Amino acid sequence: MASINELVVRSDFDGVWNRPDVGSKQFAKNYHAFIIGAIGISKLTWNKVLEDAKATVRSEPEKHGWFIDGLNVTPVWADQYQENKAFAAESIRIINRSHIRTARRVPTENELPDFLNSAFQSAHSSIIAPPKPGAREAIKEIMRISDFGLVSNSETDNVRRGLRMIFRDDPDFADRIRVIGDAKKQKVNNEFASVVVNGRRVEIPVNLELKGTTRKPLLRRQQFIETLVKEKAGVFIEDVAEYLYPPLVIGLHAILLKTKRTKGFELDYIARHESNRGHVVEDLEGIVEQVKKIKRRMK
Repeated sequence: MASINELVVRSDFDGVWNRPDVGSKQFAKNYHAFIIGAIGISKLTWNKVLEDAKATVRSEPEKHGWFIDGLNVTPVWADQYQENKAFAAESIRIINRSHIRTARRVPTENELPDFLNSAFQSAHSSIIAPPKPGAREAIKEIMRISDFGLVSNSETDNVRRGLRMIFRDDPDFADRIRVIGDAKKQKVNNEFASVVVNGRRVEIPVNLELKGTTRKPLLRRQQFIETLVKEKAGVFIEDVAEYLYPPLVIGLHAILLKTKRTKGFELDYIARHESNRGHVVEDLEGIVEQVKKIKRRMK
C-alpha cells in the first residue's frame, strides 16, 4: 500500500508498454478465418462483403465501435481490435440483410457481442506483442519515484506474460509489479452517478460533449473508476484517449501516449483540459518525464 505522500501511478499495458501493432496482420487473418469457419461462408464471399463493410464503417466511424448493451463504449479507431470488430459486425449485418447463403447459422444482432468476443479470444491467443524499446528502463524509473502498477482490460496472466518479456532477465522483478487484469474499462453503468474520492463526492456526468465530433464518450465506467479510487491512483497512463476521460473527471492526472490512431479532438480535450491535469506525450521517455513533473508538484 502506498504511503500517504507517495505518488500512485497506474497504467494500461497493451499499446503503452508493448507493440500490439506487431502481428496485427496475423491477428486480422486469424480473426476473420474464425468467422468464416463459424458461419460457413466462402473466403471469396466473405472478403467481398468485408470490403463493403469497411467502406461503410470508414464513411461514418463515429457510429461504429464496441457495443455492449446497446451502448457504444469504445470508438472504432481505438485500436486494431476495435477496428476489426467493427468491420466484422457490419459484415454480419450485410449478410443478414442481404440473405447471403451460409452453411451455418449467422448470429443475430443481439448475439453479435458474444460471437465477436469468441473470435477475438481465438485470434488474440496466438499473437505475442513484443515489448517497446525502452519499456524496461522506463518502468524501472517510474517505479523508482512512485507506486507503479497496471490496470488492464487484458487477463492478468496475459499481462504478467508481457511483463516477463519486458523483464526477461529478472522475472522475479516482473512478478512484483502490481497487476489488475480484466479491468472492464469498457463497462458502463449509467446509474453510477457519483463516487467518493479522498473524502469528497465527485459527480460523474453521463457523457462528454467534445468539439469536432458527434461522438459523446460515456463516462460512468463503474468498475474502472472504483478500481482507480481503491488504488488511490493519482495518475493514469493510456494510449486510448476515451479511457482517460473518467480519470480526468474524478481528479486524476491523465497521461495520453499519442498514437497514429489518436484523433485531433481527443488530443485537444486532454491537452487543454481546464484542470491542467491532462498531458499528451509522444513516447515512453515523455511518460517518464511527465510523471517526474507531477511528482515535483507534490513537493
